[in-house]
Amino acid sequence: MDLLNENLATAPWSVGEIFDPPDDQYEFWFALFESILDEHAPRKKMRIRDKDLPFMTNESGKKLSKTKENMQKSTRAESLT
Repeated sequence: MDLLNENLATAPWSVGEIFDPPDDQYEFWFALFESILDEHAPRKKMRIRDKDLPFMTNESGKKLSKTKENMQKSTRAESLT
């Protein structure tokens, strides 16, 4: 945490003042802030999915899994012969 605070304190924030439009200053400061944060706490990408097949019950899901498992076993057995 101390290193993060030190990097934030020593960042060249004043460089953003060379931009006249406030939007450009904001973009510079935000990019600088994000780069420092990413250095200390990198973001992790995570995929969030909706509930799988909400119309499928547990029972039908188990039957489907069993069928798929049997098909895979059958395919493996055929490839060995």
